[in-house]
Amino acid sequence: MRRVRLAAWLLLLILLPLAPVWAGPLEDAKASGQIGERSDGYLGIRGKEAPPDIRALVADINAKRALEYEKVAKRNAIDIEEVGVVAGRKLIRRAKPGEWVRSPKGKWVQIE
Repeated sequence: MRRVRLAAWLLLLILLPLAPVWAGPLEDAKASGQIGERSDGYLGIRGKEAPPDIRALVADINAKRALEYEKVAKRNAIDIEEVGVVAGRKLIRRAKPGEWVRSPKGKWVQIE
């Protein structure tokens, strides 16, 4: 079972990189502090004033992440939430200085 989980995490690392199409708008939104990575493996919007294009970007990326997390979870007979949490840890570790991340307790923290 541990080998299956390890394989799932490795597969997740391969599948997780975002499509190049998102790179510009996603990086810009992260750099501006409008969005950040959450500990559950999804993007979060910081504050209530995010413009519609940012909200649409976050919804699109989160929907695609959910599909990938579901595939990994089904393939390995684990909960999708567990896949998301592992992905969230990895995404938060990859956050660049100046970007924001949200802890499991819901607090937004800026990476130094």
